[in-house]
Amino acid sequence: MAREDWFPKTLDGQQNHFMNVKDKIPFYEAPLAMDITEVGRITEICTEVLAVIEHAREAKSTLQSLTDWRNLVLEGPGSGPATVPPEFTQMPILTGLKFGLYDEYKNMVAKEKLKAQFTTAIGEDLGWLGAEKPEQIIGDITPAMEFAARPGYEVTVKGKMQGMDGLRIEYRRNGTTDWKNIAFLTSTPGSFIFTPDTPGQPETGDFRCIFIKKNVPVGLPSGLTTLTAYP
Repeated sequence: MAREDWFPKTLDGQQNHFMNVKDKIPFYEAPLAMDITEVGRITEICTEVLAVIEHAREAKSTLQSLTDWRNLVLEGPGSGPATVPPEFTQMPILTGLKFGLYDEYKNMVAKEKLKAQFTTAIGEDLGWLGAEKPEQIIGDITPAMEFAARPGYEVTVKGKMQGMDGLRIEYRRNGTTDWKNIAFLTSTPGSFIFTPDTPGQPETGDFRCIFIKKNVPVGLPSGLTTLTAYP
C-alpha cells in the first residue's frame, strides 16, 4: 500500500519527530547495524534542530512581549515607573552547527532504510515511514476542476489529477444535449483553445471533464461549469 511522505510538514510536527528520534535512536544501533558515528550524528542533528526551533520560538514570543511593553510605555494606560523590558535569551552554543540540517538528516535516513535490517516496524516507530494511504476506489473518483475563460478562446483548467494519466474535457453548447470531446490534458494546471461554432463570436456552454487511466475513462464526470468562451 502507498504511503504518505514521512517527513512532517509543520514545525510542531517536525519538533515532535526529532524529539521521538532523539529518544529512540540509541536503541536501534544494534537492530540497524549502525556504527557509533551514525548514531552520534543523528542524535546531534536532533539536538541541533530542537535547539534552533525552540530558540526561534522563544525569540518570537519575546518580541511580542517586547512590543506589548513598548506600547504600554508609549501609550499607557496608566502611569508611574515602567517595568523591566523583556530580554531575549542567549542561543545555546552548538559547535559545528551547519546549514541544511534537514537535507543531511533525510540523506542519512534514506541510507538506513536501504539496509536489510530495516523493517516496517522500525520505520513506523522512528517516524521514518509515512501513514498508509487508503486504497483509491477508481469507480468513485471524480475530478474537482476549476474552469475559467481567457481572451483568445483560451480555457484554463486547475485541480488535482489524483494519480490519473489524463483528463478528457467535454463540452455541451447551450440549447443542445450532445456532449463533445474537445480537449485532453495530461497535467494540471493546463489550458486549451476552444473552437466556437461561429468563429469570432462568444459562445456559452457547459464544460465538464473525466479522468483517463490507461486510455480508458474511469470514475464519474465532474460537475458542470458554464462558461462563455470569447475571442
